[in-house]
Amino acid sequence: MGPIKPKPRLAVVSPFLDKRHGSERITIEWLSHLPDEFDIHVYSQRVEDFDVSKFTWHRIPKLPGPHLLNFLWWLAANRLWRYWDGRFRGLRHDLVFSPGANCLDADAICVHIVFAEYIRQVRRGMRFLQNPIWEWPRLLHRKLYYGIAVSMERRAYKNRRTMMVVHSRKTARELETFYGRADRIPVLYLGLDHSVFNTTVRVALR
Repeated sequence: MGPIKPKPRLAVVSPFLDKRHGSERITIEWLSHLPDEFDIHVYSQRVEDFDVSKFTWHRIPKLPGPHLLNFLWWLAANRLWRYWDGRFRGLRHDLVFSPGANCLDADAICVHIVFAEYIRQVRRGMRFLQNPIWEWPRLLHRKLYYGIAVSMERRAYKNRRTMMVVHSRKTARELETFYGRADRIPVLYLGLDHSVFNTTVRVALR
């Protein structure tokens, strides 16, 4: 009998994972089906609603204070943590996956929302003169955060070597409009677990 072939090592990069947010819940549902095929390593500041026996969590500290500062720290820290693991612990990953533009070296990214399109929709309401002066600090924080998010999208999504996955054709069109991704991007439509969501269960719970 030959030696057992090691599982491919998958790095999942996300600031947090839980089932209370859309793209993060989808990621957890996907990952829950992969432990038999992949050695999963999660680089995150917070992980909830995910069986810890199914993955290795590389916890990245969260900075207190404004979300913007923590996000900037996160962008640098997740790369530093993975570099350290690879350089000094020999923990090299076969695939780096990110739900969104959370890092610039992902091999595959699943896009739930295109920030550039979201900002286009809310731009009018974010004008300083249309908001009371006491809202300006919060508004400035949002503008800076959104600007960095779009910059991350631009650098990550324009990279043709990065595999893109979306949940709708609308998102695929937005990637083409804002970032020129005219290649054929797989669309993975969200589904329902009919063993959980069905008429019999609904009636029993009433």
